[in-house]
Amino acid sequence: MNELALEHGWDGDMVDVTVRCPKCSSAHVESRDIGRRYGGAIGAIAGTTSGVALAITGAEMGFLAGPLGAVLGAAAGVVIDGIVGGAS
Repeated sequence: MNELALEHGWDGDMVDVTVRCPKCSSAHVESRDIGRRYGGAIGAIAGTTSGVALAITGAEMGFLAGPLGAVLGAAAGVVIDGIVGGAS
């Protein structure tokens, strides 16, 4: 890094933060975002699982009020899951 700074006449305060290829040192690279993709997939799976669990819980609670209560309880579970999932 110091050789690069001396070669271009930069001060010691400047740092080259350009992403470079580890093999050829080219600056023409694209990020693969592997961690972001895995994190998104795990979050989607967790959100879906949570949604199903809350919908079932809402339906069970609403089942005490009859068939209409089961439908409304499931709908309430989905709404609550949307709020919880959005927060997480």
